[in-house]
Amino acid sequence: MSPNYKYRFLSEPATVDIIACPFSGGQGRSGVDLAPNRLISAGLVDQLQKLGWQVKYESAKSFADIPYNPVPTDAQYTHLAGDKPVNAEEFPTPKASIEPVMVQRLPDPDIGRMKKPRLVSAVCERVAKEVGEAAAQGALPLTLGGDHSLAMGTVLGTKSKYPDACLIWIDAHADINTPGSTDSGNLHGCPVSFLLGLEGTDVEPFNQWIKPCLKPEDL
Repeated sequence: MSPNYKYRFLSEPATVDIIACPFSGGQGRSGVDLAPNRLISAGLVDQLQKLGWQVKYESAKSFADIPYNPVPTDAQYTHLAGDKPVNAEEFPTPKASIEPVMVQRLPDPDIGRMKKPRLVSAVCERVAKEVGEAAAQGALPLTLGGDHSLAMGTVLGTKSKYPDACLIWIDAHADINTPGSTDSGNLHGCPVSFLLGLEGTDVEPFNQWIKPCLKPEDL
């Protein structure tokens, strides 16, 4: 994409808003959370500026301070969290962390097959908000992840501003598992199913904020 082209949906001067999300909670391995800082350190901002883009970039997001609460049906999952009941007191807002990598320390028992559902939901909801705000300001949101669960936030945030937008999904997998069909329980394999609103995706805590926004013909 060239900033010299008159883009219909971008304000002038053409601006890229980088939203760096060092998050790996949608699956079980660390490493993808290192990517945003590595890309920035490798000169991504300078490269975009040399191409003529204005670049807005503050810093990589820290998710260590993100609060999330138990879902209303958590009582039925207390046996998965040990011998203490799951309640709001067990989900305090942690102190801010300077660690570049999100380390999950809060109790987040499985819901059905889904692993870390509260954390993934809370992070993706925040990403959706930030992407939506960037798009609303006429910038081109550029999200640096992070595992593929973040697509719930990036796509929903974009569609909040551009409801007719289509999605080009380039991946080794379709990531269209549902909470009921996933074998691993890792939510990085499920974002497309949530965005399409497939059967079985109307589940807590995701249904508190995700509204199906993608049509099969737009994918």
